[in-house]
Amino acid sequence: MSETAKKQKNSKEKAALAVVPKESGKMNSYKENIHKMVKNLKNKEGLLGSDEIMDIMLEKGFTSEEEIARAFSKEYEVEFIENLVDYQISEDVLKIISRKTCEKYTIIPLIKMEKTLVVAFADPSDMHIRDTLSLMTDLKIQPVVATKGAIKKMFNKYFDRQKEVDSLFYDLDMVMSVEAQDDNVIDLNKKQKKSDPVIVFVNLVFSDAVYLGASDIHIEPYEKTIRIRYRVDGLLHEKHVLPKETAGALISRVKVISNMDISEKRKPQDARLKVFFEKKEINMRVSTLPTVSGEKIVLRILDDSAVKKGISSLGMEEEQKKLFLDTLHQPQGMVLMTGPTGSGKTTTIYSGLVKVNTPDCNISTVEDPVEFRIHGINQIQVNHKVGLDFSAALRSFLRQDPDVILVGEIRDLETAEIAYKASATGHMVLSTLHTNDTVSTVGRLLNMGVPSYSVAENTSLIIAQRLLRRVCVRCRQKAEITDQILMEAGVSEEDLDLYSGKVYEKGKGCKDCDGLGYKGRVAIYEMLPITGNIKKCLFAGVSQLELKSVAIQKDGLKTLRQSALLKLQAGLVSIDEVIRGTLGDDGV
Repeated sequence: MSETAKKQKNSKEKAALAVVPKESGKMNSYKENIHKMVKNLKNKEGLLGSDEIMDIMLEKGFTSEEEIARAFSKEYEVEFIENLVDYQISEDVLKIISRKTCEKYTIIPLIKMEKTLVVAFADPSDMHIRDTLSLMTDLKIQPVVATKGAIKKMFNKYFDRQKEVDSLFYDLDMVMSVEAQDDNVIDLNKKQKKSDPVIVFVNLVFSDAVYLGASDIHIEPYEKTIRIRYRVDGLLHEKHVLPKETAGALISRVKVISNMDISEKRKPQDARLKVFFEKKEINMRVSTLPTVSGEKIVLRILDDSAVKKGISSLGMEEEQKKLFLDTLHQPQGMVLMTGPTGSGKTTTIYSGLVKVNTPDCNISTVEDPVEFRIHGINQIQVNHKVGLDFSAALRSFLRQDPDVILVGEIRDLETAEIAYKASATGHMVLSTLHTNDTVSTVGRLLNMGVPSYSVAENTSLIIAQRLLRRVCVRCRQKAEITDQILMEAGVSEEDLDLYSGKVYEKGKGCKDCDGLGYKGRVAIYEMLPITGNIKKCLFAGVSQLELKSVAIQKDGLKTLRQSALLKLQAGLVSIDEVIRGTLGDDGV
């Protein structure tokens, strides 16, 4: 800093200090009416910066930035945000006000509600700034107060990552050098050369997905942009939008490290990829699909941590876990898992296989694709090109002396017939179907052509499964819901007291849950053992509605909705998740 600049700065500080009384009694009165202090400071020539004002206030009596912020909050009657760093801001909101403007005025936009933009200010006293922001954004500005330090931490949290992404593509015309790494393995712990921005960015996408707990990464080209989304706790969230010019290099990079044919862009391709991140090995299933705007890539992240933890980590109630394990240890029979794609069927069924995977048990599986590779289990990948489908593999299994057989999915009558034949001849068979609940699985098998006597005599257990989002423990809030809503959801009048004070809403959003209000998922189960009562119904050819009524009233079937209500009672899920994720039990 030049001598002239230093003199000007000292002059400004002296002028400002002249308006701040030195006596402690008067200082307290200024704290009570901070408006006068700020007005006096700002009336001095050259002292219009909020940073300078707050530095002087700290020097002359205020003990902390938080004390200044709380004083601003009280004087200007605006909310003080105590834990600003826990707030999660969407990319759309961040784009409303430029980074340059945010840094200039020490502000950051938090949320947009229709025509109102909530903005955190370190210094809310300047109406001129509010008016300027309102003109710039064409929105009503609602100020809140936060400390200067907290706002600057938000700059680091949000702007630096976007700056890192932007800097990777500073020259779209540069020639990218993308080389395959051995054995489809990517080590995200190793730093990449700065000359390879595409490599750095792809690794950044992978590490972000793992950090957020995403189950899928979607790389989607459009006419003018390429969009990257993550599926977190069952819902997709947009994270990056890049110029279309980057699409070719990004897609080629993913295809190269997956050992795909980068020259083939007209046909879908499938592959696998292994990633190491913070001492954790993560497998990914990679799929490409030609679209009118280019190749779309979806990477399914196969996290086998839940499988390794075992059945106890799945979220089954004790009686459900006992029923599942007892059935698996039977010498023969059929266990069917049902639910939509992404409902956790594979994790549950593999947790069961791990439990029976002992040296005296021969386990064989046929899957499309093989998602989790488990030592001690003979796993077969379906290969339609050579005629190795589910039915062909099953025929071969029966000559391989298996004890337990897993059929990835029963898709047709031929596979169903062979599977049921195996279950009737001394084998425990596990498989999956895509149906809504346990009872509709019975209807699906019958409609497929499996005889009712075979379903009745050889099916041991049918399990329906769903995944509900957990309410974030860190930012959850007590729910104010009426008894009427609970009863409409399926809670009996005599059980209402069990839910009193235990029900939570989605959280406000914090750093731990990435601002979503939910963190992780919990499984709910409906288990239908084929009892004598169910067999009688099958032989009598009753309707699905009658079958479900018998299962509930005579065998005590706990439906998906009832299982979800138990999670609600335990404070794990919200009433909205219960209603969204399950169907009611009306009419039974």
